Amino acid sequence: MATIKTDLLSQLKAKGRQIDEMNERLKELKGEFEKYVQSQKCSPRWWQDHAGRFEKDPLFDEIARLGRRERFAERSRARKLERTRAGS
Repeated sequence: MATIKTDLLSQLKAKGRQIDEMNERLKELKGEFEKYVQSQKCSPRWWQDHAGRFEKDPLFDEIARLGRRERFAERSRARKLERTRAGS
């Protein structure tokens, strides 16, 4: 019986050491993650850093044109739906 208790106690101690090691590693990872997050933050004036980046880019001009077309179409659909509902 004493042998079983000793075995259980040593197993519990081993598990406790494993948990302590995992907690230490978790603290290290949290620190590394915080450093990473800080390095990825944008400056408060990010838009000024990127303004004009796509100037005279034909692909960007096409994307902007298609975006305007889609927004115009969406407004048209919304107005049509409003008129339909108003007439009901």
